[in-house]
Amino acid sequence: MNKTTPSPDQNHQTPEEQKDFQNIEKKENVQSILMEIAALKVDGNKNELHGKVTFFYPDGSKIEGIAEEGDFISGAYYDHKGKKIKKLKVDFVKREEMPDFKHDKDPYEKRFLKVKEVEGKGQGLFAKRLIKQGQLCSLYSGTLIPHYKVDRRRWEFNSNTIEADPNFSIDVPSPYHKLEEYSASLGHKANHSFEPNSKYVFLFHPKFGDIMSVVATKDIESGEEITVNYGYSKHARGPKW
Repeated sequence: MNKTTPSPDQNHQTPEEQKDFQNIEKKENVQSILMEIAALKVDGNKNELHGKVTFFYPDGSKIEGIAEEGDFISGAYYDHKGKKIKKLKVDFVKREEMPDFKHDKDPYEKRFLKVKEVEGKGQGLFAKRLIKQGQLCSLYSGTLIPHYKVDRRRWEFNSNTIEADPNFSIDVPSPYHKLEEYSASLGHKANHSFEPNSKYVFLFHPKFGDIMSVVATKDIESGEEITVNYGYSKHARGPKW
C-alpha cells in the first residue's frame, strides 16, 4: 500500500485559496510565488511565468531567478536575511529517473528539519525550530512512476510512493530512501501516524517543478516528529504505528 494523497485539483484548498491560485495579475513582468497556509499562491498562472520571478518560502527566504514558459531556467537561493546562499540547480522531477543533484540540499529544509532514528520506524523527520500551522514543512520529490507500475509491485517496493496526479506517483526507491544516497528533499522521511500533525499538498517548486510537499496542520514544536497519515485503515493489516 502506498502513501496516498488527493490529486492537485483537490489539493485540500478552500474556494478562496483556489481563487487566489487561479487569479492572474502581472506587475512590471515580476511575479511572485508564495507558499502559505496549505496551498500554493501565485500572482499569475504558473505556466505563464516569464522573466524575473521570485519564489518565497514561509520564513522569508527565497529563490530569485529567470523563468521561461512556466519553468525556472536559472536562479539563486537567498536566506531569510536576504543573503545569497548558493546557485539554483534546476533538477525537474523525471519519469523513472532520480534527480541529478542527489545531495543538493534545500536551504529551507536544512534550517527547519533534521532526520534521526525512530525506534521501530527507522528514520523520521523532526522540526529543528517551531513550524506554525499551515507552514511548509518539507518538499517531496524523487522520480515519477506510472500508477500501473505501482499497482503491480509488491507492497514493500511502494513504501516511499505517493500519488502526485491521476497518472503518476512520486517515488523514492531503494537505495535512495537512505539519507546517505539522497537528501535533496526530505518529505519521504515523514512517518505515518493516525494522529498526524501534517498532510501532503501538491506544490510547484522552482528546482523540481510539480511535486508534493508536507504542510503542518497544527503548530509543531522544536524537537517534535513530523508525521502524516498514509491513508492506512486502523482495521487493516499494516504497520503497528
